[in-house]
Formats: sequence, structure tokens, C-alpha cells
Amino acid sequence: MDLRAQRYVSPFDVGMIHLGLGDRESALSWLERAYAERDHQMVFLQVDPRLDPLRSSAGFARLIERMGFDRSIAVAAV
Repeated sequence: MDLRAQRYVSPFDVGMIHLGLGDRESALSWLERAYAERDHQMVFLQVDPRLDPLRSSAGFARLIERMGFDRSIAVAAV
């Protein structure tokens, strides 16, 4: 059963689960979805240490830039 069909499930949270499982590609895909859905947790993208494994990714850098964050700060956090 798909829980998202019954109630709201944050794509940011789903992305974090994938990241915790070591699936960086899926994590980034879910973060892209979180961006598209304007998930409120995206404001932590630049500073959340759980996202450190993604910081060297070009896709993550593009996401940071689309959010309007300073990429140098996000990368320096690693």
C-alpha cells in the first residue's frame, strides 16, 4: 500500500531515508521532488549535516543554486 496515496508524506523525508540507506541517486531524486513540491524542510538543505554525502554531487550543487543559497557555504560545510 502506498502511504502517499492516503496522506502527505514529505519527499524530503523520503530522500533522507534513501540517503541513510546509501542510495544517493534516489535521495537526490526525492530532494528534487521536495523542491518541486516546495517542501518546507528544503530551507535546511544548505546546513543539514545529514546531507554531507551529497555535497560533492553536481546535482546537489544545482539544487543549492536553484534554492538561491550560496554554494560555497554549502560545500564548505563538508
